[in-house]
Order: sequence, then C-alpha cells, then structure tokens
Amino acid sequence: MKHIAVRGLSLIITLIAVSFAVFVFSSFAEGDSSAYILSEDAGEDEIVAYRDSSGLSENTARRYFSFLSSFSRGDWGENISGQSIKETIGRRFPVSAVLASMSVMFSLLIAIPLSFASLKRGSLSDRIVTGFASLCASFPVFVLSLLLIIIFSLKLGVFPSSGLSRGFVSFILPSLSLGIVYSSLLIRMFRRKIREALDSPSGFYSRAAGLSYMETAFAVAVKPALPLLVTVIGESCAAIIGGTAVIETVFALPGLGSLLVKAALERDALLSGTIVLISAFAVGIISICCDIVSYLLNPRRRQ
Repeated sequence: MKHIAVRGLSLIITLIAVSFAVFVFSSFAEGDSSAYILSEDAGEDEIVAYRDSSGLSENTARRYFSFLSSFSRGDWGENISGQSIKETIGRRFPVSAVLASMSVMFSLLIAIPLSFASLKRGSLSDRIVTGFASLCASFPVFVLSLLLIIIFSLKLGVFPSSGLSRGFVSFILPSLSLGIVYSSLLIRMFRRKIREALDSPSGFYSRAAGLSYMETAFAVAVKPALPLLVTVIGESCAAIIGGTAVIETVFALPGLGSLLVKAALERDALLSGTIVLISAFAVGIISICCDIVSYLLNPRRRQ
C-alpha cells in the first residue's frame, strides 16, 4: 500500500508538471489563437479585446493556475470555437481508448507467439524474430501505416483508409500499425525473461527429464515472466497513447490525438493542456494498475 500511495503522489506531481510545461511552451510559440479566430482585417482594438476576454493577455503563471483550479472543479471551459471542452473530449475519448486497447491487443498477439517460436538461441526462427523486432523498433509508425494503407486499402480494398465509415473494422489498420511497431519491446523483454527461466536449475532439470523447449517454457518459465510482461505492457501503453496522435492524423480518426494536433496548430492552450493532462492521467492510472497486478503476480514483492 505504501508503494501505491507513493505512486499516486508521484502521479499528482507529474500531472502538475506536465500541464505547467504545456502552458510554458505554448507561451514561447509565435502568435496565439486570435490569428485563427479574427479575420486578417481585424484592428488592434479588436485583437486586444479578444485577448482580454479569452484571458490571453494574462501572464502564463496566472493562466496556468486559473486552468488548474477550473480543471480540478470539473469546469474545463470552452475551446477557441466556443465549444465545451468536456463535451468535445467526451465524444473523442472513446475513439482513442478503442484504438489504444486494440493496439495493445495486437502487440500481445504478435509478441507472445513470436517469443515462444524463437526460444532456441541461434535457430533460424530466432534470427528471423530478432530481425523482425529490430526492424519494428526502428521503423517509423507513420511509414508503416502508409504501407498498410497502400496494401490493404488501395490494392486489396479490405479495410478503409480513413475515418470511421465501417465502424469497428476502421480500427484494424491503425491499431495494427501501432501494435506491430510496439511489439518489439514485448518480444525482447518477454523472450529474455523466458530464456532466463529456461537456463535456471528448474529449467535444466525439466530439459533433462525429456521436455522440449516449448514444454519447459510453459512448465517453468511462463509464470515468472508474467510480472515483467505486465510491467512492459504498462510501458507500451504509455508509448501507444503518445503514438495515437500520429496514427489518428494519418487515418483521419476523430480521437484525442488528432484533436491535440488541431489544438496545437490553433494555439489553443486551454484545450491542449486539458488533453495532455487527461493523457498523462490515463498513463499514470495504467501504470499504477500494472504495478498492482505485477505485485500480485510476484510472490517475492509480497514478502
């Protein structure tokens, strides 16, 4: 419980630091949202009046503490278009949640079978999987997504290339893109942990008793590797949530990632700060949940 309390406190500190960084960095950008709201013919008086009414004329620290106070009360305000930020995020959050969840699922479906298929060092399957993991780790996700669009949308016509016109099917290509790229970390860590168990005395005796690599892995290696797998899944979730902005932009998905890009281009600091704060909160909650599951799966940590 002490560890969870410390993690909860660190989450609060992280949220404050992240949200403040967004406001500080946005103040360094040239121009503000007045350039997107007012016409090019707007006079200086109109610009000053708009900045005063929207709070842009205040200093960064005062705007930040005003934002933090309103956010903690549940009053997230309006974006530069006059729309409720809470309602806008409420409409887009499910899209990003489904995309991130399916991406994690694809990562596991790719990483776990390949990890078991390449347990024997120096084998052909080991070299192939190692090359695949290295390629995935160095391959930009937007390039992979474009390749998948060309193959499965333009050439084969199996999946849509953008939008949510076909419902659940529309999530397959974007989530597969993220899943392939971020499966490399799962492959490397999960396979290493299983090999460590195979090289342990219990693994040696199981092999001496006539069990194959695969049978020994399931008998003695899977359970010790589960806490590490859960931890790596939590780290992958953070990376996947960060990668949704690119994928949602490429596939024109109406999620939080594409909304964050739009808000950044429009210099909407309030909307940007709210989205970043929610994303950081989601990452922190996922990390804490993974810590709890890892704690329950690891007897040594409970001693």
